[in-house]
Amino acid sequence: VSMGTIRQRLSRSLSAALDAGRLTLVDGRDGLIVRLRDAAFFESASASIREEVMPDLEAVARTLKDLNNEVRIEGHTDSVPIRSNVYRSNWELSAARAAGVLTFFVDTSGLEEGRMSVAGYGSQRPLAGNDSQEGRSQNRRVDIVVLEPRDGSSAERAPAQRPGQGT
Repeated sequence: VSMGTIRQRLSRSLSAALDAGRLTLVDGRDGLIVRLRDAAFFESASASIREEVMPDLEAVARTLKDLNNEVRIEGHTDSVPIRSNVYRSNWELSAARAAGVLTFFVDTSGLEEGRMSVAGYGSQRPLAGNDSQEGRSQNRRVDIVVLEPRDGSSAERAPAQRPGQGT
């Protein structure tokens, strides 16, 4: 399955969330990114997923389940130091949010853990300046990266036929 086809499938399954601005689809360096706005998905300084957006994540999980692509879930924060009894730093919060999304995917759809990885970047990969409310808002996000197949082959692979194998 091409990345273009994956984008079309996600666009269809996530149309309501895309229209509402809760998430966006972005072409990234390593693959297609489903970018979750933190304000829509998490309470401030929390890694708990808001109940009202769980259907959005279930739709993402259902689409990913039909693919063989590996998925990297990345947590990002703004640069404002966190004040929390639970998380000592933005690093911990970003990693906890990414891990929370991974756990949700596994628990709700049975996505295989072996296809997924988690990264917490804290405030180190901003999309915008942290000197405005709008910039900080863009920087607080969770990116679900549907990775390009590394060997260049199709994401939905049929068993490979070796040369000389007849049918």
